[in-house]
Amino acid sequence: MTVAQTYTHYLPCGVHRGNERAERERIRAYHQRGYRITTYFNPHICTTYQPLYDEAAAKGLLVENESGEPYVLSNPFTADEMVSEIDFTEPGGVRLFQGLLDDAIDAGYDGWMEDFGEYTPTDSRFGNGRSGRELHNRYPVLYHRASTQHTRRRMGREAAVFVRSGYHGSQRFSRIVWGGDPTEDWSCSDGLCAAVHQALSIGLSGIAYWGSDIGGFHALVNSRTDDELTARWLQFGAVSGIMRTQANGLSFVGSRASRSQVWHEGVLPIWRRYSKLRTQLAPYIEAASDTYQRGGLPITRALALAYPDDARAVRSQTEFLFGPDLLAAPVIEPRARTRSLHLPAGRWIDLWRSVDWRAGVGTISLRRPRVLRGGRRVTLPAPLEELPLLVRAGAVIPLGAPEVDTLTSIGEKASGLVSARERRDRMRLLAFPAGRSSARLPDGERLLSRARPGVWRLQIDVERRRRWSLQASLTQLEGIGRICDVE
Repeated sequence: MTVAQTYTHYLPCGVHRGNERAERERIRAYHQRGYRITTYFNPHICTTYQPLYDEAAAKGLLVENESGEPYVLSNPFTADEMVSEIDFTEPGGVRLFQGLLDDAIDAGYDGWMEDFGEYTPTDSRFGNGRSGRELHNRYPVLYHRASTQHTRRRMGREAAVFVRSGYHGSQRFSRIVWGGDPTEDWSCSDGLCAAVHQALSIGLSGIAYWGSDIGGFHALVNSRTDDELTARWLQFGAVSGIMRTQANGLSFVGSRASRSQVWHEGVLPIWRRYSKLRTQLAPYIEAASDTYQRGGLPITRALALAYPDDARAVRSQTEFLFGPDLLAAPVIEPRARTRSLHLPAGRWIDLWRSVDWRAGVGTISLRRPRVLRGGRRVTLPAPLEELPLLVRAGAVIPLGAPEVDTLTSIGEKASGLVSARERRDRMRLLAFPAGRSSARLPDGERLLSRARPGVWRLQIDVERRRRWSLQASLTQLEGIGRICDVE
C-alpha cells in the first residue's frame, strides 16, 4: 500500500487545533512505514471556528445571502454544525483557503480529501456579483483550482488530493476523483455495477485518476456489504485509475463490525493478490498515465475509444481496456462464477489460464497460453479469486519487482521496506509476440516487438541501465520449433 487516508477535519471546524503534536506524530509514524498520508478539507467554515469565521465574514470572503450577510446553512451531513462557504471569486477568499491548506502541509500531510463543492445555495450571492444559480456548477472548478495552484507552488509536486465534485473545466484540477459514496450492494443504480459505469463515463469526460470506495459506503436500507462483494469490488479496484479501500461507511441497519473488511479471512488473500498485482503493474500504469498526460486518453478506457466501428464494443458498459493491452471484465453479479463478454477483433490471451500465480510471493510464471479469437462473445471462468482479465496478443507488459512493498520512497531505511525506487533498475517483461506492436515504459522509454515466421525481435529503447527479466510465449509464432539461438 502507498497511501493511508485519515479524516481529521481541518475544515469546516478546525478539529486539528490543539492536536497539532499528535497529528505530527501520527504522520511521522505512517511515513516510517512507507505510507504517504492524507487528511480532510471541504470549502465550508463553521460559525464556531473563531476568530477565523468572524474575520472572514468582516472581510467579505464568504458567500452571502441577498441581504449581504454570510449565507449560513447546516453542514450537509451534520446538521448540528452551521457553516458558510468560502467565496472563491474573491482573491482574499482564495488566499484564506490556501492559508488553511498550509496548516496541513506544515504538519507533513501529503494531501487530503477535498470534499463537497456541490452545495452552493442557488439564492446566494458572490463577490463578483453573480448569483448562486449562475455559479453553482462553476463553484467546484474555482474551489479545486485554488487548491491545485497552491499545492504546486508550495509543495513543488502534485499533492495526493481527491475530490468528488466537478464540472466542465475541472479536469485539470481533478488530481484524483472518487465516485462519491456508493451503496454497499451490487446494483447498477448506486453499487458495484454503477461504479463500473462511472469509471467509463468519467474516462470519456477526460479524467483518468478515478476510483470508487471499494466495498461501498452507504447501507441505509440494505444490509452491510459481505465478503463476496468486497472481493469482487477489490478486483475492479485493481484495474481502476485509483485503487482505494474504504473501512468505515454509514449504516442505519448494521454496525461497522458487521461490514466486510479487507482483513477478513475470506477476503485477505484476494486483497493481497490484487494489491500485489497492481503494485507490479506500476510501470505499465505509469506509462498509461504518461499517455493520458500527453493526449487525454484515460487509463480505464471504454471500448468505444479503441473500437469505435464495433457496434457491440461501443454498447458495452461493463468491460473496458485497462491501459492499452489489458481487457478487464469485472464480475458484477452475486454468486456468478463465469463471465460473458464481448471480445473485440483480434486475438486475446486468457491471462489466468495462461500463467501460474504464486500466492506467497505474488509472481507470475508463463505456461502454454490459452488464445481466444475476438470479434465474438465469449464466456470465461470467474472463480471468486479471479478477475476476468485478457492480454492483447502481441503485447509486451512491463512489470516491477514482486518484492516491492511501497511505491513511495519514504520510510524505506527506517522500516526495511522495499520501495519501487530501490528496484527502479530492474524490469520484468511478460510478452506474447504476434505481428508488430509497441509498448511504452515510464519516462518516455519504449519497447518495439516485431514477430514474423520463425523470428521474433524485441527492441528495448531506454535511457537508463536496467537488469531485464523476460518471459515470452512463442506459441503464436509460425515456424518455431526448438529454440536454438537467442541473439
